[in-house]
Parts: sequence; structure tokens; C-alpha cells
Amino acid sequence: MSAQLELCPVKLTELWKRNEDGNIIIISDADFQLKTCVLNKLGSLVWEQIDGNKNVSQLVSEIKCQINNDGITEEILTEDIIKFLNSLHEKWFIRWKEN
Repeated sequence: MSAQLELCPVKLTELWKRNEDGNIIIISDADFQLKTCVLNKLGSLVWEQIDGNKNVSQLVSEIKCQINNDGITEEILTEDIIKFLNSLHEKWFIRWKEN
């Protein structure tokens, strides 16, 4: 897990919008298939922070500040964000870049 903290996620699509609940819907045609993904609140916060330059550790720090310590430890937040990013990677919504 520690090696993954230094990787930078890079969006493979810029097609996204907010739904009526304020959550983000990602649309992608990567891998020659039209795919959508509706993100929850945490996923939406992470997606907004992905800029191709911030590594996972930096994303976790920024998200931790935004959620105002909502009773979640940094360790759990880190695990959740890494699982989320790996899921996006498997679905071709992001790629990994070494920092």
C-alpha cells in the first residue's frame, strides 16, 4: 500500500457532471465501451481533486481536511480512497502515473 501512496491518478475522461444529489456521474468511452459511474460523496470529492499531479498521499490529506475529521481515521480514509482509485483504474476511468 505504501508504494501506491506515491502514485498519481490521472483522469482518462473529462466527461462528468453532477446529479441532483450533488454526486458526480462519470462518462467514459475508454476501452471502446460507453460506461458511466455514479460516485458517492467521498468518491465525488476524490474525483474533483484528481489533477494528474497530486499523488494518493496528497489526495488523502486534502480530502481529510474537506471532510472535517468526520469521525474517520486517516488510515481508514487512505484504505477507502485507494480501493476507490483501484476500482476506477480497473474500469478505465483513471490511469496511474509515477510521481
